[in-house]
Amino acid sequence: QDGQHASTDESGSTREEKPTRSITTAALITACLRVLLPLSVEGYNVITLCRDGLERPSLDLDADASIDAWTRGLGDIGAVIHLAGIAHQLSEPAELDRVNAQWPQRLFEAAARAGVRDFVFLSSVKVLGDVSIRPLQVDDPYAPGDAYGRSKVKAEQSLLEAQMRHPEISLVILRIPLVYG
Repeated sequence: QDGQHASTDESGSTREEKPTRSITTAALITACLRVLLPLSVEGYNVITLCRDGLERPSLDLDADASIDAWTRGLGDIGAVIHLAGIAHQLSEPAELDRVNAQWPQRLFEAAARAGVRDFVFLSSVKVLGDVSIRPLQVDDPYAPGDAYGRSKVKAEQSLLEAQMRHPEISLVILRIPLVYG
């Protein structure tokens, strides 16, 4: 929620925490709304980077902006929820790689530099393949069946590597099935 928060460590000392403001990136307004509405109801101050333009506060940064520009833009953000990407359309592997793998890694790097505490990345169940005869497990090996799945694998791997360099930021990767609407 907006405003400063305080917490107490083991020694009993109080420390100020960053305000809980989150930024949500999404290419489709429906995906953005499904995340924004519950957060807004809970009182979180949500800033968007939705391509279809919601009537709410937003950051005016291009996805290809420098990491330094992103870092400045994320200066008072507590959480990033990254939903944007290319899916359900034929795209060249290079474009899938740029949007689905490189952009999330750059955004995470900027978030870490800016002091963001939490980063949520929307991946895909496609990193584990197109078909399974048993329930999938979180530790199943990667088995992408197409360029889209491979771009999401690359994103997950680069984010996990970046998180090792920046353990101060928590990383959540969601591997969801098809999103419709």
